[in-house]
Amino acid sequence: SMLPWESILKIIETRTPNTYQYNVLLDAMCKDGKIEEALGVLERMKKFEIRPSVGTYNTLLAACCKNQLYSQRAMDLASEMHEEGIESSEFTYIV
Repeated sequence: SMLPWESILKIIETRTPNTYQYNVLLDAMCKDGKIEEALGVLERMKKFEIRPSVGTYNTLLAACCKNQLYSQRAMDLASEMHEEGIESSEFTYIV
């Protein structure tokens, strides 16, 4: 059976997905400790050509920084954010 976030992802992607919808889902997933799955959703966003925002990256960075297993991934996300031309916010630096 599908997990709640999988159902929501399916609903988002059967309509016209946007960054805000993905960000809300990513925030819920990260708060639920589904970091690996959330990182997969980031890749899906890119596949659907939905541009991640600073909020997208801040959510994922915060989750990765709270879990030592993802500290390298946090560094990679910060680099990716810079490469994508997404400007950091004050929150990014607090994370």
